[in-house]
Amino acid sequence: MAKYDYLIFDADHTLVDFDRDERAAFARTFAHFGAPYTEEDLSRARALSDIVWDEQGLNNVHEEGVRRTYHEKYMGHLPVLFGRIKEAFRVNAPAEELAAWFLDELNAPSAVLGEALAVFTRLSERYETCIATNGLTVMQTARLKEFLPHAAAVFISQEVGSVKPDKAFFTGMLSRLNASPSRCLFVGDSLSSDVAGCATVGMDCLWFNPSRRALPPGYAPVGQIARIEEVEDFLRQKDQR
Repeated sequence: MAKYDYLIFDADHTLVDFDRDERAAFARTFAHFGAPYTEEDLSRARALSDIVWDEQGLNNVHEEGVRRTYHEKYMGHLPVLFGRIKEAFRVNAPAEELAAWFLDELNAPSAVLGEALAVFTRLSERYETCIATNGLTVMQTARLKEFLPHAAAVFISQEVGSVKPDKAFFTGMLSRLNASPSRCLFVGDSLSSDVAGCATVGMDCLWFNPSRRALPPGYAPVGQIARIEEVEDFLRQKDQR
């Protein structure tokens, strides 16, 4: 008998490549507004994005105040970012207009990470495969387009009304699935959002750790994988017990 009925995957940095998507959105935005750029410029823009994201507190999802205002902060950080982009790259357009165009460019099918789509598709034939992600509903729905035909359910924080690692995100997900946490396996790359969030409801979390970082104290994933294909090996081992 299979140990799990439901497999729930994080999206960004697990199934899809946000860094690559953001870089491509910068390139299309610069091109639209007639701003010349190099590959080095795209790297600088991405670095600025990381800096502003952190300054706005969006990395601190473990803090209740950030989770409560996450989606407002998400939208609010973009004009700040493009105010700096405008200065750094001398783009001749208002920051708000640049931010809006960039956001539209991100509302597109994402670059898939490695074999993630093939693995997700195969697993969907044997399990109820789901996706759970923080982010904006319109954007994440568009970015996950290739996965949606194979997904039993998709949980996006803006639509759910809470943000991982909030316990409410996970209890709401379980309620909608009518599932016991013991019958679910979550697969995600974030210790603070995925592993910590699963712990609030007693759900197993398999840590996707492609860079093979050392596991810091305070986290207890049920296992680790460095390649998404290893999910299948992990499940086979669990099902044989």
